[in-house]
Amino acid sequence: MRYIKECGQTKPNTILQLLYIRSCYASQDQLTDEDQHEIQTICLSILKNNSHLVNSTFMEGIIMGLCCTPLWRNSLEYLNNFKNEKDIKIRAYSCTIFKAFKEEEIDIGWSLIQTMYNQHEILLTSVFAAWFNLCDINKNYSYQKVLEFLRDNECIVRTHLAELIHEKYKQYGSKITTTIIKPDGRCTNCNQILKPVEITNSEFKALQESFMSRVVIGKNIFNNSSPQELNNFKDFIKNTAPYDVVVDGLNVAYAYRGKIANDSLIKIVLKILIKQKSKVLLFGRKHLVQQLGNEFNFIKRNVNIFFADDLSKDDPFLLYAAMYSGIQTKILTRDLMRGHKFLLNNSKMQNIFQKWLQKNRLILKIRPQNEVFIRNPIPYLQTTQESGKGIWHLPYEEIKEPGSWSKPNSSPDNWMCIKTLD
Repeated sequence: MRYIKECGQTKPNTILQLLYIRSCYASQDQLTDEDQHEIQTICLSILKNNSHLVNSTFMEGIIMGLCCTPLWRNSLEYLNNFKNEKDIKIRAYSCTIFKAFKEEEIDIGWSLIQTMYNQHEILLTSVFAAWFNLCDINKNYSYQKVLEFLRDNECIVRTHLAELIHEKYKQYGSKITTTIIKPDGRCTNCNQILKPVEITNSEFKALQESFMSRVVIGKNIFNNSSPQELNNFKDFIKNTAPYDVVVDGLNVAYAYRGKIANDSLIKIVLKILIKQKSKVLLFGRKHLVQQLGNEFNFIKRNVNIFFADDLSKDDPFLLYAAMYSGIQTKILTRDLMRGHKFLLNNSKMQNIFQKWLQKNRLILKIRPQNEVFIRNPIPYLQTTQESGKGIWHLPYEEIKEPGSWSKPNSSPDNWMCIKTLD
């Protein structure tokens, strides 16, 4: 920067200054007190003279610069005051977290990790590595803080973070084993049973209210439907609910494309539910009538049916019907509804939604010789949890390449059993 100032005819522009700040952050361990003072001066000058240009990329550069200086706490104010939290860059959070841990401002660091996760649903391996490194330096801090965070947020981690946790706990002397969880939730390694999926009546009521206000009304998610169709649907649900099962007709019809003909699968599934004497709502598009063929009249006599226009989105209708119907109503679909989870207003409500969906989503399976059966929902909690004194179970997923196969039932790819020394 000094060289630019000496050679240039004019003062370096803002873009050049921001690039300089970023380069300083990359080599922050070599910065002198004079360098830090210069960066601090540049950051404050840019903010003062360019307040009208503030956006997420601009602010990310400023925060990276401030985190090289004693004024790093100013970053907290800028993060808090940014109008659209979703636009705050991950790098802005991570830089401030790294600095907070370096300065041993533990509460600040973990509060920012929570905020970052709430906003972006991201678990940065580098952030947790910074915590582990701090624990290695200062024995007053515990590795277990990471597992507690993953437990409290009901997380399933990716392979890279799982490998880091495995490496650190192994160095620490803990016994770590890749394990298999049996259908009843029992760990084949330690024989502990994982916690059941539980949702209280009050949690479900809060979820109903949040879904209706935030997702249905707030996001106007029925945009592709006409007001008349939506009103007809609401009246239909009011008059025919509650149901035992709500079936995503189109999703089920195409669930195993190529194995069983589309028209056969949906008919087989409905006959299974009818035989079980379940009260069923079949939701689908109008062209699904053709797939039901000659059996349509039989199904119509035994199943409540609502067909929407072919342009309508299915998910909001399904969720509305199931939530209106009550806490015990099951859903038959292979859709994981991730988009609707993220539309809810906070991480607690998202976790309740995830538990409700896991507890109520039936699983469609096809055995050899094309034998179709419907499996009950997985009964155990499929998130990080402490199963006994000092025994933890950590689910983790492999990072999939675009277009690769992934499990349709959202169950984790792998489980880790950790016996800690704490």
